[in-house]
Amino acid sequence: MGEKRKHVRYTASALVRTEDGQLYTLKDISTGGCCLRCPLDRSVNLKLAQDYRVTLKPEPAARADSFDMTIEPCWIQSGSGFYEIGCFISGFPEGKRYQSFANYLAWRAAQE
Repeated sequence: MGEKRKHVRYTASALVRTEDGQLYTLKDISTGGCCLRCPLDRSVNLKLAQDYRVTLKPEPAARADSFDMTIEPCWIQSGSGFYEIGCFISGFPEGKRYQSFANYLAWRAAQE
């Protein structure tokens, strides 16, 4: 059985930096959530059900500016050399910048 999601989820490439400077890579994103990754040899300093303000820097091809968003980690899994952190996105203070990135991801997905 396939996943049931409220929002379209796009595969994405971006760096995500927490306020304390930890770096993660973005695996995918939608309006409602995202999945972050980091190597297994690094510790994950995110606690479940706690809000974090992070800065997302889109891949250069997106021609989109960095933007902040608020995430809440819901689950953490390990496997295939990475930790994966599933997060609920609870806010986009810079909604227009997110929308620019989302427009690029939608365009790219249509090209595939």
